[in-house]
Amino acid sequence: MISRGFDHHMRPLDHTRDLMPVADLIEECFRDTIDPDGLEYLSYLRDVGRQEEQIPGWAIYNAHIRSRFDGYVWEVENRIIGNVTLLPTMKQGKRIYLIANVAVKEEFRGRGIGRCLTERALEGVRERKGASAWLQVREDNPLAHGLYLSMGFSERAARTTWVKETKYAQGETIADLQVGFNHHSRKDHDWPMQKSWLRNNYPDEIIWNLPFREDIFLPGIWHGLNRLLNGDWVNHQVLYEDGAIRGFITWQPTHHYYDLLWPAPDPAGGDPEMKALLQLARYGLGTRKPIAINYPAGKSDLVFLDCGFTHQATLIWMEAACDPPSIP
Repeated sequence: MISRGFDHHMRPLDHTRDLMPVADLIEECFRDTIDPDGLEYLSYLRDVGRQEEQIPGWAIYNAHIRSRFDGYVWEVENRIIGNVTLLPTMKQGKRIYLIANVAVKEEFRGRGIGRCLTERALEGVRERKGASAWLQVREDNPLAHGLYLSMGFSERAARTTWVKETKYAQGETIADLQVGFNHHSRKDHDWPMQKSWLRNNYPDEIIWNLPFREDIFLPGIWHGLNRLLNGDWVNHQVLYEDGAIRGFITWQPTHHYYDLLWPAPDPAGGDPEMKALLQLARYGLGTRKPIAINYPAGKSDLVFLDCGFTHQATLIWMEAACDPPSIP
């Protein structure tokens, strides 16, 4: 439970006045690790703050805004020095919450403020009748990792984001595809196998918090037409050897900084198949932007490095079950 002596410092986030200072705080605290998509989030946060200044009350009555920027702040002398964000989502039919942006100004760290904010966030999840709370902590932040373990969180997964800033050119050849491997565009009847192999790297336990959409993979004319009408376009390539399928890779363009790649190598294979898939990703994609891959931590690390990818971050996903609040 939260120390009652700190109650006067903590309060719910106020959409009418807190969005700009919270954006500044998050940027200050995560300046060395924030990625381009995180900067895009901060830009959106500031845009909403400016809109609120122009039209007072606009953020309060916008349900989408309220859900994206729910949480608590810590104030000292009318200055926000701490923040925690609560993001609602669904996981396997249950409402859960992601605890994010746990930030405390450097000069106020070491006083237990981060713990108090996280404890209040957990209480908030219970008050909102969430089934569980999730958070992500960087692998290279053992102090925060130990803190969350001490608060009852358990590790559920470790995921690495690999990025490649170099853009692939339209029609770039794949003469360096490993000997013995060939490729073709995915056929409709290949989807069940691809779906099964994707689940090895993107299980239901974690895809709720990834930009993974099964509808972009579905075969058939009607699904293709629906993607076309919605402005979605994907490229599925199949890797095969001696007539047998050895893997799949899908390129997904986005409106964000990175386009996404979804590799699904044969579970019975190994690094040669993964390397060939990353080489195959160049074929016919013509990506105009850098690309990113989210993958299980420690899996095919040397292959990613050999193919020109850079390790952006490894995040440990942690969960705490949230019993409903007790009734006095």
